[in-house]
Amino acid sequence: MKMTTIVFGNARLKAVALVIALAIWFYAKGRLQEEAIIGVPLTFKLPANYQLVHQSRARVQFDVKGSHAVIARLRDKSAQNSLAMTVALEGVREGTIWKEVEPGWLNVPRSDMVQLHFAGVEPKTVGIHVSESIARSLPVSVTISGQPRAGYEVSGTSATPVEVAVRGPAVLLRQMSAVSTAGVSVLDEQSSLRREVSLKSSGRVRLGTGEMVDVPFVVEPSRVVAHVDIVGHMVKHELKDIPVQLLKPVDFPFEVQIPAEYGKVSVTVEGVEEEMKGLTNTAVRAYVEVDDLRNEADVKATGSPYKRSVRLMFPPGMRVTESRATPAEITVILRKPE
Repeated sequence: MKMTTIVFGNARLKAVALVIALAIWFYAKGRLQEEAIIGVPLTFKLPANYQLVHQSRARVQFDVKGSHAVIARLRDKSAQNSLAMTVALEGVREGTIWKEVEPGWLNVPRSDMVQLHFAGVEPKTVGIHVSESIARSLPVSVTISGQPRAGYEVSGTSATPVEVAVRGPAVLLRQMSAVSTAGVSVLDEQSSLRREVSLKSSGRVRLGTGEMVDVPFVVEPSRVVAHVDIVGHMVKHELKDIPVQLLKPVDFPFEVQIPAEYGKVSVTVEGVEEEMKGLTNTAVRAYVEVDDLRNEADVKATGSPYKRSVRLMFPPGMRVTESRATPAEITVILRKPE
């Protein structure tokens, strides 16, 4: 028998046989059962006036059996993150709700669902804690971190704006008395600060199970300007026998003398403790001015007395909150030049 007859003889019969073989193969493949464990995200939709506070499990695992084709489609959807379960809840109330997980929640076509057998699910039930969503106006509390430079302290804090609008779960907002800022560092600072900072947008809530969970809320505006007042520890310091200097312009028309009994004063000064430690007699300058007397007409050749206020000058940068000289006024003698 010729080879061509063997290969091409009865071509119609052979074609039919091939079609039947392929049909049997596809049928067998479709009927072949596979088992897989599929992880699926679970989401609950709540009424508009309620908010999810906590969900015991965010994903559910199914032990599922089905044909090779259906299982392959499930795996593909899972890999593409398009396999999910979304459950709309109505008539909810404040507190914890337990729901038994149902395969019907899967977003799988009905034609595929009827071919699947669910051998198990983990977990079998999922708990969610829901709370009514409310709005409040709350004051801003400035949070500070670190310590100012030695000898200084934080005397007060404030924020602009003073209050902000907050929306979130009632179980959290009802226990809040203020909205805190992110930490404002005062490390080694010695003067008041003004910083723009963000506001915290979550808080901790203890559930009925005793579990502590972080719960988000929405705050508007999300940033404020924090003011931190920093002052030094204030002390009073007294210096004695400070010489009184005379400030007289070179073209002053009279001779000026400070009597010996007014030549020195005592100085009491209040300021930052750390700065006061280095304050000495030579660092403080006491002086009087006479330039405004240059047009006096009653000045005598023998001398005329005038009262002058004693003024004080301290080292540059030193912050003095209060100072006074004793006596506060002294007498100077003006004479007409000979």
